[in-house]
Amino acid sequence: MDAPAGGAGADAAAAWARVLEVAARELAAVSTAPGAWSEAARCLVVDAVDRTTRVLGAVKAPLLVAQEQSGTWRRPGTRSFEAYRAKKNREDMGAARREAATARTLTALEGGLDALARGEITPSHAQRLRAVADKVDPQVRTELLTGEGAAQVRDLAKEHDPKLFERKVEELAAVRHPATVQDAQEAIRARRYLRITPGPDGTRIDGLLDPVAGHRFQLAIEAASPRPGKDDPRPLGQRNADALDTIAAATLTEGKFSPATHVPTQVTITMTEASFLAAREHLATATHTQNTGKESEAGHVAPFPLIRAQDGPLLPPADLGALLCGSAVGRLVVDAESVPLNVGRTQRTFKGPQRRTVELRDQHCAWPDCTQIARFCDVHHLDHWVADHGETDTHRGILLCVYHHHELHTRDLDLIQTTRTDTQAGPPHLPGDPDYQPPTYQLVPRAHTADDRRTRLAQRLRRRVARQTMWQGC
Repeated sequence: MDAPAGGAGADAAAAWARVLEVAARELAAVSTAPGAWSEAARCLVVDAVDRTTRVLGAVKAPLLVAQEQSGTWRRPGTRSFEAYRAKKNREDMGAARREAATARTLTALEGGLDALARGEITPSHAQRLRAVADKVDPQVRTELLTGEGAAQVRDLAKEHDPKLFERKVEELAAVRHPATVQDAQEAIRARRYLRITPGPDGTRIDGLLDPVAGHRFQLAIEAASPRPGKDDPRPLGQRNADALDTIAAATLTEGKFSPATHVPTQVTITMTEASFLAAREHLATATHTQNTGKESEAGHVAPFPLIRAQDGPLLPPADLGALLCGSAVGRLVVDAESVPLNVGRTQRTFKGPQRRTVELRDQHCAWPDCTQIARFCDVHHLDHWVADHGETDTHRGILLCVYHHHELHTRDLDLIQTTRTDTQAGPPHLPGDPDYQPPTYQLVPRAHTADDRRTRLAQRLRRRVARQTMWQGC
């Protein structure tokens, strides 16, 4: 094969690319029966392939961007670079779009390619970053992808899984330019629509909702669609369709939309007292568009705190104002010790305020490294209802997703909260603070005797009292 013509480094790059191809084929040739290898050998090869894949991804990203920008791929009938890549590699268009979008984001992010090569950022992080960058003002996008903002983004990618990383980047953009949250919301809201088209084959529904309305709609669908049983053959799409029918039937049957009846918004908003007061001051002293704002009596625009709907989007100021003004707001009072809600053995399951308190504290599944969100989790009794004569106490309940709840019982394990070690950082942030970190837990063998369980509980109580004493003395 003739060497392609190119600029500086092109010949060397082409030669090394051929070496890589040969090495990959040789590796495939000797990896025909990995089941017979030792676990150490498999781990060594897999880890080496993972590291090589990351480095190759960092090499490939700018090549794809340069190839797209060159325009040499254009052919009659080829609609886009992604279509060209999909046809060339016999891939789905979705995969081609993700690859191209990831390449653009990693190349645009200052230091992003080196971070990918080192394993500090993954393609999944890049896709989440692109989702946020596409929603914000071009100036904010530039600040996120360059300079100090890029360094903060890379640090967030090292610290968090992709889902939480996206939320943190969204909050970073909101802190740097609070008005962008409202502007992004209004831009999406301006395109909202719902189209209902009856026809002989059924009624088709198509639409677009803004993030806040979409989150509310999702919560309503989930509330009307209980977790399917083992004998439920319906796929998710059919369960959602049935849930929408249930909501419509309940609304018409109960007459909630009659002229004399107001239906309050049922969205849980968690915030500290300081956040509530800051939000109220901001709503009284500021407008919510770029480069505008009225000053307070002190001569400045009150800053707007970062507040989310639980497990949902950041709430723009105007939406929060509307919710606080016209909604039935279910609130949880949060203090440094949390409110101990205990109904003894009069109630076996965690319901209402009890469940909301546990969700507020744990945020997601308590199993190490699992991030399944709270509303899809069970509340597990650390003191088993039968064996330990346990009580329904929020201090002794934790969130577990269905899979890990089953695993905990199957493997006869307990979860205990890890001890806070950052004693120089001051009192921990409370639920509702942007920097709140839920407690972390570690797996331990379950205590089988009553004496063992009493000893472990006494140790937990002593640690809790010691922590409370320490923070009160700060």
